[in-house]
Amino acid sequence: MERLKAKWALQLKHWLPALSLFFAASIVADDSAMTEEESELLEVETLMNRPYYDPEGPPDPDDQAEGEDDSTARVWEHRMPLMAQEVIDRGYDLPLPYGLRGLYMSIEQDLDLKNLSVRLNDGDLIEVPWVTFETGQAKHNTVQGAADMWLLPFMNVFVSVGHVDGTSSIPLSFPGDEALKLLLPSIGEKCDKPANFPTRPEACDQVYTILAEPGFKGDSVAVGTNIAAGWKQFFVTANLTYAHAGISLVNESIDTVTGSVRAGLLVPTKRGMLSPYIGAMYLDVEVDLTGRLEIPLSDDPDVGRNLAIDFQITQRNSDAVNYVAGFMWDIGDHWNLLFEGGFGGSRSHLVGGVEFRW
Repeated sequence: MERLKAKWALQLKHWLPALSLFFAASIVADDSAMTEEESELLEVETLMNRPYYDPEGPPDPDDQAEGEDDSTARVWEHRMPLMAQEVIDRGYDLPLPYGLRGLYMSIEQDLDLKNLSVRLNDGDLIEVPWVTFETGQAKHNTVQGAADMWLLPFMNVFVSVGHVDGTSSIPLSFPGDEALKLLLPSIGEKCDKPANFPTRPEACDQVYTILAEPGFKGDSVAVGTNIAAGWKQFFVTANLTYAHAGISLVNESIDTVTGSVRAGLLVPTKRGMLSPYIGAMYLDVEVDLTGRLEIPLSDDPDVGRNLAIDFQITQRNSDAVNYVAGFMWDIGDHWNLLFEGGFGGSRSHLVGGVEFRW
């Protein structure tokens, strides 16, 4: 019976505007109901550990020499994961139970924009339905640190903290007459005059296009679980992560749930096990972003200055699902590396990280 020994790289992952956070969850059958092939399920490890296998397989009890002393059986010397000794007794190896990792993630994604409101003189928000939107875009970089532990031989749990820094691009178009009536009523009322009226402001006939580019930054905390399973040199992983983030330009904290699934192949090399994989990630976030707009009216002789107003706008990532491809490289019992790229839809990302286990 072929032996499989697994280590699993699961991206945390996620995104939000703040964020970032990553992967893994799947299925393991009950020992009492497992067939011989099903018993070859992989043991698992977290974020940047990936599977590898030993073609020699676990020791066959029928091949044990008569009279061999059972005291030579391996003993799992760590408190975690639970049921580890049962897995060891069946001839499998387990990853080291505790890990620390660092990740860097860069994300670009399109945004759907709606519900623009403005605030005048510290008053209440006023909806401005006459403003039209083009597709917005957000770019941000996230740095994360995480600690994890194997709770069960197939289940890893983790907690992470992160910092995000980025910008949003919000393209807006609006008619000048509506802007003047809202912001400068004494001047805007002249827009109702005939086009050839002497004191009718030139801005009344203009359509203004503004690109607001507010910057944002913030911190996040996330918890999640990684579960994985496999057969022979193939593996599948899934992840569920909950993140709580506080972001500048957003009046309230952001709570998100991120999920991902990956499947890959174990490739032994002279320098460790390489595990290329493909998969998909789900992220759907809607937030109300605040900022300040400047309307360029200084060239209009009737106005003579730019107008600045506070605004709030709802933004949501255009595509909830994108695809991923990457690899994990186990360079020893203690060190692991991860690289991943995201593509498809309107979201792309790059992830790199390193992990230490003990």
